[in-house]
Amino acid sequence: MTFLKDKKDERARLAIEAATARRFRTAYVHAAETARLAFCLAETSEGAIARAYLDDANGWLDLAASLKGLQNQTDVESDIGKSQMFRTSQSKSSSRWLVEGRPTERFSDVAGLEEVKRIVFDDVINAAKYSDAYRAMGVESGGGALMYGPPGNGKTLIARAIAGELNAAFFAVSGALIKDKYVGETEKNMRRLFEDAAQYDRAVVFIDEVHSLLTRRGSEKACAVDEFLVMTDGFAKLDNTMLILGATNYPWLIDAAALRRFKNLVYVGMPDVAALRQILERQFKDVPSREPLEFDRYATETKTKGLSGADVAQVAETAKKSAIRRMIKEGASAPTLVPNDIESAISNAKPTVSEETIRKYRDWEAKFCGDKSIDVADLNND
Repeated sequence: MTFLKDKKDERARLAIEAATARRFRTAYVHAAETARLAFCLAETSEGAIARAYLDDANGWLDLAASLKGLQNQTDVESDIGKSQMFRTSQSKSSSRWLVEGRPTERFSDVAGLEEVKRIVFDDVINAAKYSDAYRAMGVESGGGALMYGPPGNGKTLIARAIAGELNAAFFAVSGALIKDKYVGETEKNMRRLFEDAAQYDRAVVFIDEVHSLLTRRGSEKACAVDEFLVMTDGFAKLDNTMLILGATNYPWLIDAAALRRFKNLVYVGMPDVAALRQILERQFKDVPSREPLEFDRYATETKTKGLSGADVAQVAETAKKSAIRRMIKEGASAPTLVPNDIESAISNAKPTVSEETIRKYRDWEAKFCGDKSIDVADLNND
């Protein structure tokens, strides 16, 4: 689902950029596609998250309808051509899993999550950069990390930042995409993934929604789990710098033996006030506004508390769409934000992560992560 959301976010960005530049036909195309992708996300989600995507989709449909009447004012051929060139360059990768171009993100691009960044730097990044020093001191290094926690709080961005800090080739895939309904194909896909990564001096393998691939084994062994254990065992013995990163919203579903392959279990939680401010500031960077935006106040609004990073990004999208609608209605030359755009978006924001969901992670942590002496193998005995 992360990849689908990334596509939606990219289309939304292109729609807003095109509308700001008065390329209304282009903006209409991207807005309509954003709505379609949001509907797809709603179909694959549940509860509050599904409702939020549905509301988002309807909002983009409304905006697309407003832009449709203005679409004859510009030509979109060059924009479509650029989009096709981007897709073509992506498809030329020597591996279906390799992200074209090494990530440029750094930890400075991750808002908040200071404790998470500290843990990852100490146990993952430095362990990879200075593996000889770790070995000399008898400190176990490697093994990567499993990031778990509520959706929409930056697990994918952290994975990209890790690859960026290491200047490593970045292999990213959803666990659901590795799985195949045909016998033996899932194992083949996993084998190809790790073999492709092994060709690079430095590589980060990121498996999102890893629970869908490594679900607990029952009375019959799951071939995907067995293959993962075999491949990661060999992966860890390579001379190259290789890291395995996983992300999941459901850590309690992962098989114990597979979970043990991730040396570090890292909780990526909800943003605090400082992180909310950073996210808001970055979302509205370079966006024209009639008045200075009060990010400190927005971050401490009652309605802002409890929002995930993705929820805040949605607030920003809603505010920007409001400015575009006003431009269309008033016949202005370009969209400009007013404080009420943001305040209204915050007021109508609906958190997609419930307190009950957060408690589940805390309960799981208390039971299986609070005592460092607890063997991960005990998880499957619950």
